[in-house]
Amino acid sequence: MTNRIWFTAIALLFVTGCSSTHTIHHDGESGYKYSDLNRKARGKVAEVTLRDGRKFTMLNVQVAADSTSWIDPGKNAFQHVATADIAGISIIRSGKGALAGLVAGAVSGLAAGAIRASMEGADPNPEASLTLLTKKEKMAIYPVAHAVSVSLFTVPVGAMIGRKDRFVLSEPSTAQASAK
Repeated sequence: MTNRIWFTAIALLFVTGCSSTHTIHHDGESGYKYSDLNRKARGKVAEVTLRDGRKFTMLNVQVAADSTSWIDPGKNAFQHVATADIAGISIIRSGKGALAGLVAGAVSGLAAGAIRASMEGADPNPEASLTLLTKKEKMAIYPVAHAVSVSLFTVPVGAMIGRKDRFVLSEPSTAQASAK
């Protein structure tokens, strides 16, 4: 039974989704804007993916219509590329991952505890039992105890995995590219 509880908790953590994707159009008219990305990336480590497939880890990304700049944490150096060369930027947010872990752990723990309590029922011989719990007491205690114990595992796992905010930069149109 315990193995099923842990399996359910881990499966629910991955099913809850650990990323969201936003599209930024180069025209700046629709969807997310560069300023939204800059605000979310301030002080955070992010991963930039170029259209040719190369990836960089960066800090303090600043995206503008013509160029994107960041600090390379490994070299502690300022770098920049043309924004048109960027396919996407992912920002990992461990706080949101921990929250997703808490929700996943609490929900799966509550469910597992309720199932366990309903399957056990009342003790047939209270004098011979170590728990001395009625069915109502088990239905109140087991779900909470399972939710807490499973969350103790899923919160740190969620924080380690993090939640990715992925920003996909649309390719500039031919008219925009020729105007540059």
